[in-house]
Amino acid sequence: MKRQQNSLLSIFLIHVQQKMNEAERSEQFSIEEWSTHLSLMSDAIAQMESYLAVPTYEKKQILRGFLREIDSLQGDDYRNVHWTTVHFVQSGYLLKLDYALRCFVKQDFPYWVLSTMTTEIKNLTNYSWLNST
Repeated sequence: MKRQQNSLLSIFLIHVQQKMNEAERSEQFSIEEWSTHLSLMSDAIAQMESYLAVPTYEKKQILRGFLREIDSLQGDDYRNVHWTTVHFVQSGYLLKLDYALRCFVKQDFPYWVLSTMTTEIKNLTNYSWLNST
């Protein structure tokens, strides 16, 4: 079952990457920053697929490295909102990548992330990208 969930994450991230590639660069990011985000997404997806094929401790460490890189790119804008602390991230695309990577490397990461991704995939109006993988 875990392998199927991770495959679902890969499919989801390929879709996120496709949307990211089609999107115009936001004014908040320089061309170099946007290029870094695109390359991080591509490299992380390739590593996750490699990990799915042959899971090793070393590959899991590489995935953890991507999490550290995402954390540095997302910034440290934390604010108190209604009695809780909220992290205002720089990129929703990187947030989705972060969630997917955590599913690969953390045993106790909440199941709701997978449920959310499953729901988002089911709600897509264009399923053609699912058949191409």
